[in-house]
Amino acid sequence: MKITAVIAEYNPFHNGHAYHLEKAREMTGADAVIVLMSGDFVQRGEPAVIDKYARTEAALAAGADAVFMMPVQVSTGSAEEFAHGAVSVLDRMHAVSALCYGAETADNDSILRTAVLLQNEPVGFRDHLMDLLAKGETYPAAVSAALEAVCPGYGRLLDLPNNTLAVAYNRALLRLGSAITPYAVCRLGSDHNDRSLPTGSLFASAASIRKGLTAGDDMEKYVTPAMAQRLTYHISADDLSSILNYVLLMSGSDDLRAIPEISEDLASRILAHAGESRLFSEWVPLIKTRNVTYARVSRALLHLILGLTGTEEPSSVRLLGFRKQSSEVLRILQDASDIPIVTKLAAAGIPDSAADIRAARLYAMLAKEKAGILLGDEYLHSPIII
Repeated sequence: MKITAVIAEYNPFHNGHAYHLEKAREMTGADAVIVLMSGDFVQRGEPAVIDKYARTEAALAAGADAVFMMPVQVSTGSAEEFAHGAVSVLDRMHAVSALCYGAETADNDSILRTAVLLQNEPVGFRDHLMDLLAKGETYPAAVSAALEAVCPGYGRLLDLPNNTLAVAYNRALLRLGSAITPYAVCRLGSDHNDRSLPTGSLFASAASIRKGLTAGDDMEKYVTPAMAQRLTYHISADDLSSILNYVLLMSGSDDLRAIPEISEDLASRILAHAGESRLFSEWVPLIKTRNVTYARVSRALLHLILGLTGTEEPSSVRLLGFRKQSSEVLRILQDASDIPIVTKLAAAGIPDSAADIRAARLYAMLAKEKAGILLGDEYLHSPIII
């Protein structure tokens, strides 16, 4: 059986994601398509807009055969940590033959060549990179500019967010010596970070849909029917504000520096304002500097809340849901995988204090407080079957 994987956040699941699943099956000739999805918190350092079970159900309804959850340390890591952690999980499954990702370019050869260049660091690249960082450029911008300086035409590829992540996936595959074959699907409609809703198109970016939800606009036409049915509430970073204000008030320098993304300078800026009451979205621009991205500061604050002091190699992968007719896919994966596939946390002996459990319970608190939604005890939750 040929199994293709997709790495995703589905924040929320929209029409472009359904198109991607369809193209992944078509392009790779897959017998089955599985998804490795972010759980309760996402790579931008924020809560997912809707719970992982609603997103799982939407993905399954759109044709995914099974949905697995990437650990919270992976889903909230930097682009490189996110890509490496997710690809390593898929590689350890040993039954996944293809990885299909979205990109702003359909030229997968250019993506792979860029990944090879960054892995081998061409002559002069490191010097250009250090010089740009010293001038105050953010790390992603510096990498793009440094590569463009030494290999014209390649750095510009990294100016677009999905291309950057696609390159990171390929670097992870190279680093791991993985036999998984990469495929690129060209994005339709809005760019990844485009916050404006398109006119005359049903393909909107997840960022613009989240913005519309916050504004109270009707986003139904941009998401699939299954997602629209479940999108009865939405969570944002600002729903963490009271918790963040308390954590910052109670944190000392050592607590802050235990978080890898918090430098000494960032810790000092936080401590200078500790005790103030602000929205999460107000804290980030207040304490960030020009050479640090918004996402990195947001991840740092989220990691402080969640008590995540570093990344670890995933020790297991959790099954969130599957289609009844795809049970053979699960059997093949379970037989081939050397990373345990967990279907129920309580039965697997996962500690009650594990990071993913804490993250899920915090998310459940947010859903209950904001919308009166009861997500149930994460420790006892079973996979969704449709």
